[in-house]
Amino acid sequence: MTTSSKGALLAASPALAAILVAIAVGLLPVATIGIGEGLLTGHIVDAYVLRILWFTLLQAGLSTLLSIAFALPVALALARLDFPGRNFLLRLFALPLALPAIVVILGIVAVYGRTGWIATLTGSPINIYGLAGILLAHVFFNLPLATRLLLQQLEGIAPESWRLAAQLDFTEGARFRLIEWPQLRASLPGIASLIFLLCAASFAVVLTLGGGPSATTLEVGIYQALRFDYDPARATVLSLVQLVLCGLFVLLAGQYAQAVQNWPSLRGISARYETRSPASAFALALIIAAAALFVGIPILAIVISGLAADFNWPALSRAILTSLLIALPAALLQSPPRLAPGAGQRQGDERDGPFAPQSLGTAHFDRAAGGAGDGMVHRGEPGRARSVSRPLSRHRHECADGAAFRAWFAGTRHAAVDGPA
Repeated sequence: MTTSSKGALLAASPALAAILVAIAVGLLPVATIGIGEGLLTGHIVDAYVLRILWFTLLQAGLSTLLSIAFALPVALALARLDFPGRNFLLRLFALPLALPAIVVILGIVAVYGRTGWIATLTGSPINIYGLAGILLAHVFFNLPLATRLLLQQLEGIAPESWRLAAQLDFTEGARFRLIEWPQLRASLPGIASLIFLLCAASFAVVLTLGGGPSATTLEVGIYQALRFDYDPARATVLSLVQLVLCGLFVLLAGQYAQAVQNWPSLRGISARYETRSPASAFALALIIAAAALFVGIPILAIVISGLAADFNWPALSRAILTSLLIALPAALLQSPPRLAPGAGQRQGDERDGPFAPQSLGTAHFDRAAGGAGDGMVHRGEPGRARSVSRPLSRHRHECADGAAFRAWFAGTRHAAVDGPA
């Protein structure tokens, strides 16, 4: 942990302590009463709770797997192909999480529902209620999020890596295996855990598209226990199960997650120094177009439905005012920790800046490449920056052939990303 991070944590500790006390004061009495009533009624953990827990794990796991699986090729395509409108598409990918969940669900139903656009064009109705509809909505929400996070990791790869790959005439598969995949692999546990937690705590999607009691998650089960059954004991038990589940998953993901150490360029160059065949470029464009249509069509349906709606302007004005009155104070309340002394400041310690060895990933690379004096940025000398390609060129000449150098490069690259054993 850096000096500035310690200072920010120390400055925010009173607020964090107050939050923990508020959570304890609010949670402990409810948990005590709920568990006590559950022991009396004998349904702390019964078949109903286990069934809800199983469906929560199932839909969250499948949603996470599908979102990551579809986001990987989209992020790689966006990183490899530059085209007009790319920035607009990335901004479009930020919309799903910013829109109200129920509004997005109405857009999905307008496109994929039984009387939606696709059913009208094909002439066959589609049933999107149940597990299939939940997965569709969760992938719609989380595919853009995962794509943006993975693309951020890919854009952190230093141009020196691409220049060296071009000099060694790496194939597209070798580029992915030796350069792109190590960068992506380190961030996958964190991204997957974030998406899993979002899906496990999903409420509006499951309540609207679940289609019945068989598609009930912990979040919806809590709502049903209080709203329809008025069973505080069961609601408390379900809340505790969800709390334990999410906490265990966060701890497990943090245990296996690896810190991502980007290699930002010293000159801001982002060229990849590669040539691409027309077939490869067409495949990348096809992937990007499919993702754009998947995200853009429901948003277009929302816009069209909104323009055709008969607004109740006084009610709309009150809703906008209420949203601003809630959002602006919330934004102001979370701002002071960012302005705490030492937070984000780097005066007097350039080693904590953007060119620090821990940021560049050169500390581990330097050791893997043969120790100090190889032309890297050294910890004790933050202003000393020489070409990264010098030690690589030396090892290139020492290796007998290109295959041996590729093996050496892969080892040093993995050491730079993963850190020392």
